[in-house]
Amino acid sequence: MIKYINLLLFSAKTLSFGVYAEQVEELLEAKIFSEPEETGSESTIPYKGQDIRVTDLSGRLELEERQKITMSAGHRREDFSPLSSPRILIIKCQNGGYVGVRVENLNKLLTISIDQVHALPIIMQKKKRIQAIWGIALVDNQPIILIDLEQL
Repeated sequence: MIKYINLLLFSAKTLSFGVYAEQVEELLEAKIFSEPEETGSESTIPYKGQDIRVTDLSGRLELEERQKITMSAGHRREDFSPLSSPRILIIKCQNGGYVGVRVENLNKLLTISIDQVHALPIIMQKKKRIQAIWGIALVDNQPIILIDLEQL
């Protein structure tokens, strides 16, 4: 019986996310690859002899619109922290292929008790737009959105 899981924690805008660490094959610095033409768009990068799809997490989760709305409410761009060392998480899929997910702020690797993991409430399961979100973990009384990056 599983008692603990390892999570790789990262953030996008003001939200904290966690991914099952064993799902991540490799971390790459995003700055060594060209930026996607528009935020949230997909791009491809070479990896292990193949071109793999890279999805921008903030764009995929439609977090950019929240920032634009908040900024239009009287805030300057300087009020928001810049992208600090964006990374590409390389995910090995069950079919043997790879996908990449661009994240803004990689925080840490953390081992948590399975008791800290909670399923989404039924109403959220039915109404969620992103199927990759599967639960919430409470770490130091802060919610961490648990996401299956392969499903993005």
